[in-house]
Amino acid sequence: MKKSHYKSVLRIIHFVIVIYLVSGIAYIYYSAYIQQTSYLLYVFIISLFIEGLVIFLNRGNCPFGYLQKLAGDYTPFFELILPKKYAKSAVRFFAIITLIGIILLDFRMFF
Repeated sequence: MKKSHYKSVLRIIHFVIVIYLVSGIAYIYYSAYIQQTSYLLYVFIISLFIEGLVIFLNRGNCPFGYLQKLAGDYTPFFELILPKKYAKSAVRFFAIITLIGIILLDFRMFF
């Protein structure tokens, strides 16, 4: 496979992972709203925790960035859909939104 094919495949995989994780964040808020837990909620929370841990261990960088650079893609994922100014803060933004959602979920479930 050519590098351009790898680049496209990695972007698609990255997109699917981002959609999955953003869906997980939305599901946390939904669960807080309806005040119910489910196995799917726990799967999303564990997935988001693992993603956060991997990014933390990678010093704030997405591990896919390394793979993308190997394939010749030097544009970070969020810069494809956001201005550079905002793309740099996207991971931090999603981390804060996730934390707020989990706090809200805990608050709604126990109070």
